[in-house]
Amino acid sequence: MSSQRAFSRIVFSLCVLLVAAGSSWGDEIHLDLPLAQPRFDGLSASVETKDGVVEASLRFQYNPVGTLVCTNDSQFGSAPATCHGTQRTTTTATGPVTNYNLVVKDVPPTRTFQISGRLGTGLATVVYINKKGKTKLLPVPVTETVESPVSASITLSPEVDATASSAAAARSSEAMATTA
Repeated sequence: MSSQRAFSRIVFSLCVLLVAAGSSWGDEIHLDLPLAQPRFDGLSASVETKDGVVEASLRFQYNPVGTLVCTNDSQFGSAPATCHGTQRTTTTATGPVTNYNLVVKDVPPTRTFQISGRLGTGLATVVYINKKGKTKLLPVPVTETVESPVSASITLSPEVDATASSAAAARSSEAMATTA
């Protein structure tokens, strides 16, 4: 679902709730919204590569468009890590499942992990890339840090700006006088 469509549904739902609650203008409204998608907070893995064991300790946050990005305390081996990725929750016959895809690089970039998995399974497929080439590794054990269910809330505090309303009314009157 597009973010614009989701936003339209939220606005419509808020309008319906306002009418149903009998709220009058000026009343503050607080809504709790349970979210279906879990929040993916971190991932740790110890991966056996041709270069030896590589440890990854990643902490995530979401940027404004919903992409997973590493926080400053993320590590790839003994180096700081940068990463970006996505997660997607879909509904199957057995219930909702959340898959993720991450691209992790050390700083300065000399090697990369491409990690993909399903939250809650404790396993991920890893592709290790360095100067020597690319190696796809068998599913490796990972430790995922997840918060679910995620709670969110919206508080609406209507406020009328009398100055802006007066200016708009004056422009409207001017326009009507000009067309008359």
